[in-house]
Amino acid sequence: MLNYLKKIKENYILFLILIVGLILRLYALDFQSPWDDEIASMIEADPSISFLDSYKIYYDYDNMPPLYFITLKIWSYIFGFSVYSLRMFSCIGGFIGIYAIYLLAETLFNKSTGIIAAAFLCVNYFGIYFAQEIRPYSWLVCFACLSFYGMIQFIRFPNTKNSIQYGLFTALFLSAQFFALFAIASQCLLLLYVLIILPKQKQLQFIKKGTFAFLILLLCLFASYPQLIKNANITNSWIPEINADFFSVTLSEFFYSSEFALAFVYVFLLLFFVKLTRFKNINPFEIDPFFKSHQFSAIVVIVWLIVSILIPYLRSYLVLPILIPRYLNIILPCLLIMMAFGINAISFKSMRIFLVFAFVCVSLIHLIWVKKFYTTVYKTDYRGISELVNKNYKTAQNIVANNGWHFALFFKSQKAENNYYWATLKEFSQKLMNGTIQPQPFWYVCANDESIESVIEQAPILKTNYLKTIEFKAYRTKAILFNPIK
Repeated sequence: MLNYLKKIKENYILFLILIVGLILRLYALDFQSPWDDEIASMIEADPSISFLDSYKIYYDYDNMPPLYFITLKIWSYIFGFSVYSLRMFSCIGGFIGIYAIYLLAETLFNKSTGIIAAAFLCVNYFGIYFAQEIRPYSWLVCFACLSFYGMIQFIRFPNTKNSIQYGLFTALFLSAQFFALFAIASQCLLLLYVLIILPKQKQLQFIKKGTFAFLILLLCLFASYPQLIKNANITNSWIPEINADFFSVTLSEFFYSSEFALAFVYVFLLLFFVKLTRFKNINPFEIDPFFKSHQFSAIVVIVWLIVSILIPYLRSYLVLPILIPRYLNIILPCLLIMMAFGINAISFKSMRIFLVFAFVCVSLIHLIWVKKFYTTVYKTDYRGISELVNKNYKTAQNIVANNGWHFALFFKSQKAENNYYWATLKEFSQKLMNGTIQPQPFWYVCANDESIESVIEQAPILKTNYLKTIEFKAYRTKAILFNPIK
């Protein structure tokens, strides 16, 4: 107990950062309705259906490795099936990620860099946003940090224990999202570089010890193989083609789309590269990767950044678009560590403290008051509009939903379950005209800003035989009660 208190006292700043990070991720955890992808995760994790059925739904809908979804289903059995409970799983990943980036930055550079990097992730918009989402992206950031930490530990001390640790962390990284493969490709280049500069008598030993990590990663790839092959065979993508400003837009999204915050980011990154020019030893074959060499650590983050961006960027141009900002969570820790080390280029401690404090304050102000993250609805409000319909629902009314698979989650336990139709308004009106469905009152619930008025104009039966008697609106959703004219 005394040792535990001593560690807290010695690392009180890190402890404070972790507490603040946890509060920022827990606060208003279920305020937002789950959106499309989150609802898919919930359906896949539903404890009322079998693991086999869950896997079939996951395989058809998702394009990610299965481990997260399997773990989420087990979580729902143990801790309950609700938005709050399932988001808590991501929240834990986001919380651990703050410590993981500290561990990595401290291992690469020094303790103060680790503290600053942890503070940056603590208040980072992407870090908080995805810690409150039922998707694997918070764990992706966490495992990215642990994977690179495991690699550095293995390079410095290439023994069996560190090889297994590196293999496990990297397998978890790959199990969070297939984009991890691009960051792992950068690790392969770094390991090859280390192998080349090793004395010949140590090269074979390095390869032998690394076999454990390789086998663990191979086993993970085997478990994800069906989904990986399915992704490789995709010929059409919902992802738009990348624009010339894609990376500047992505960087902006990482930091609240705030020009003020971005000004700090550019200065910190510039300081990082200025720091590189001060390194005396610039011969890459004389850099020592086996101790806390800042030169080698700088090579690690630069190769991580470039390779993780370059491969998907080229594939998006030459084969099929695959780049969207949230997939680039794999480079977020890398950027934050570069920024943190850049600040350490400043000699004056008081100036370093001021800049970190100012950036953290700007981030929190933008998050809480400018973006109104905790008080403004910004996700498609499936839950909110469904609750309004449920409160006003009467027996014998049909419910028709254009996003039927998503809305079904919120109508599942209601009396309307047997009167529920997954169809667009146009499709349902056609069934009314054909006599497939008997005329009776029905709610039409839609999401993603569907134009209802244009459909009514094109459907004579709705214009002449029905009246709109109630209309509700929520964020990007709408519900209208159609009553037959007697």
